Amino acid sequence: MIFSRSMRASKSWGRGERLALFGLMLAFVGFASYRIHSPGLYMDELLFVPAAMGRHAALQVPYRSWLGIPLMIFPYIGALKAWIYAPIFRPFGVSALTIRLPVILISCGTLALGYAVVRKILSPAWAIAFTAACVVHPGFVLQTKVDWGPVVLMLFFKALCLYFLVKWLETPRLLSWPFIGAIVACSLGFFDKFNFVWFIVAMVVATAAIYGGEICAKAKTAPKGLSAVMVMAIAAAGAAAVLWFVLPLVALPQIHLISGRFFHFWSIYEASSTGAATAFHWFKRPPPIPLWPGWLASAATAGFLLLTLALYCCQRQARFQIHSRALRFSVWCLIMFIVIFMEIVMTPQAGGPHHTLMLFPIDLLACFAAAFVFANMFPLWGRRAAVACCGIAFLIWAGFQIQGLQSHFCRFSDANFFRGRWSPRVEQLADYLNTNGKQFDAIYCVDWGIGQQMRVLCRRDIRKKLRDIWPIFKAWSAEKPDAETMVKAWFPPQKKTLYLTFTDENSVFPETKRNFSQMNALADNPAQPVTTVPPALGAVYELLSAAE
Repeated sequence: MIFSRSMRASKSWGRGERLALFGLMLAFVGFASYRIHSPGLYMDELLFVPAAMGRHAALQVPYRSWLGIPLMIFPYIGALKAWIYAPIFRPFGVSALTIRLPVILISCGTLALGYAVVRKILSPAWAIAFTAACVVHPGFVLQTKVDWGPVVLMLFFKALCLYFLVKWLETPRLLSWPFIGAIVACSLGFFDKFNFVWFIVAMVVATAAIYGGEICAKAKTAPKGLSAVMVMAIAAAGAAAVLWFVLPLVALPQIHLISGRFFHFWSIYEASSTGAATAFHWFKRPPPIPLWPGWLASAATAGFLLLTLALYCCQRQARFQIHSRALRFSVWCLIMFIVIFMEIVMTPQAGGPHHTLMLFPIDLLACFAAAFVFANMFPLWGRRAAVACCGIAFLIWAGFQIQGLQSHFCRFSDANFFRGRWSPRVEQLADYLNTNGKQFDAIYCVDWGIGQQMRVLCRRDIRKKLRDIWPIFKAWSAEKPDAETMVKAWFPPQKKTLYLTFTDENSVFPETKRNFSQMNALADNPAQPVTTVPPALGAVYELLSAAE
């Protein structure tokens, strides 16, 4: 058996592959921007907007700031995205287009970085195939469109870190610009959202396990004692970040629930990889989407690696070539995948498709590298046959992934398909308030998923009247001693008040509406349905007005 480090791609990018990459990016932009107003603007993708608009414009104070500069927009989300968008919102305003188009373009950068990594490890042709797999990946296309999580900057910095790390492993020196770049990418990813620590831990574990020899060799080239100082400094900084920022926000894992959570998150991973997860959350009647493409990448990775091992063990004397660089890369990605998945399972607060998207595109990287290793074991004729088989399997997989995208696209044209919290009519509601809101003294949001959207889409004079008080209605009970006081406080007879909530079918927390109805019945100035609401808007939202 011959272990080869040859078959590397040339350093210069050919015109054809640049055009292919650009074409794939255009296809991604087309997929992600299709009917860009659908689904409607959602809570997660609007968290950063008040900080980007500025304190005086948004009438909302960031979670943490310094000298008027927002630093944190949530206990575990930094203000990096707000800094990026501030110069966009000033000239162009806040809309679905100005919110979503930039994250789509940032995701094109993620595609380019992923292409560069695979090209460096495998070949340009395999890099094009890998990028095409990312372009038709429903989880990537659909979740980055709405930046659900948020996830877009996480994916970008993860790809950037992988790119720098692969370049650093090629250099003989410990200290080099790729090493600094990887540290900066990890720092920015962590600042963007603290759960980036999942990737950092997995990357450190996998790199130490697979590339420990190279790291030790690099350490010998550094000045005496510098390596130890660097390791201690990085470890101390990482430990301080985890102890200071992460641990206070994380509940202790419940060991007895690990097995159940393992299978639960595996099903979420499958669903998020095929688009079934977004379909379930977005649509009232989700279309049937097969789940097998979701686990195929992991199964194929294991299959290709086992076949490679079997051929090696059975035919030691045959002159097969093993691309050791790609093999180690595949195992490296596989270890990262396993570690990240177990970290998600052990984090009690994790629970959504946007969390399992942390595994993308590591699963595809491992799969393509394993397939490359297997295909390149054979002589030329066998290699062509193996590549053809892999190509056919890829086309079948891609066809089902495109079908998953199409299942979403065909529903984007009709807002009635969407659940209330994802309804495209949220912008119509903001337009209605901008036109009619001036006649009210106060505007109260009764259910979750309305207030944040109105805060960023309505005019400043309307935002001044807006209160997102759904937690009050959710917690109210007629049995509590302050029940009557709360009714008088939120149904004031001296104010003309507008109440916003969802219809029964679209309610997020049904108990909020039940409690609101009970409070309204007890009020001295009960609210009545607004009769001037357009029918399309009334199909999603209920507006009630209490006159003075």
